[in-house]
Amino acid sequence: MDYTMVASGPVIVLDVDSVDDTLAVVEKQGGSTLIGRTAVGDMGFSAYFKDPEGNVMGLWETA
Repeated sequence: MDYTMVASGPVIVLDVDSVDDTLAVVEKQGGSTLIGRTAVGDMGFSAYFKDPEGNVMGLWETA
């Protein structure tokens, strides 16, 4: 996957209990999912979203 299509600079990543639950809240608040829940080996899951102001942020859920 080409993550350069998501952001052109550094991305803040938030540690969350559930990527899926957090993405649901993001979308309910006017944001959008850019890359949904993606496994990162056996370490955990990542996702990327854009907030209503256009900022790209990441999510991390430890397995």
